[in-house]
Amino acid sequence: MNEQPWMFLYGRKGSENWTIMFDALMEGNQAWAHRAPILILCMAKKNFDYKNRPNRHYAHDLGQAVANLSLQATELGLNLHQMGGYHADQLEVAFKVPENWESFSVIALGYPDKADTLEEPFLSRELAPRQRKPTSEFVRTEAW
Repeated sequence: MNEQPWMFLYGRKGSENWTIMFDALMEGNQAWAHRAPILILCMAKKNFDYKNRPNRHYAHDLGQAVANLSLQATELGLNLHQMGGYHADQLEVAFKVPENWESFSVIALGYPDKADTLEEPFLSRELAPRQRKPTSEFVRTEAW
């Protein structure tokens, strides 16, 4: 059974939802997200509806949904910034999130702007070359 155990709660800039989410972001993320027209709270359900059994894959399920949301946003010419730096308890109380649900991240979503509209340190980060681990560090053919 595919229960799709995820939920996206969003707010448009100027709405109460947006303000609540923005206020719950850590200071560094507020500086990054203050121009975003959309903020999205990403949540997952811990237990299945069927027999209330634990879903040990709930975080993975949400991650897949967010990955697909990211791909679709990119296809539509949108940019998004996923943020784990927020006060989860504050949002879960404000939005009356049921006990069986857990929030994982907030996404800032909008059309891309020019990099030179960013302030430091974000401008330098945006213009810096991307650094990724080599795949050999996380793909293997042998046991540890």
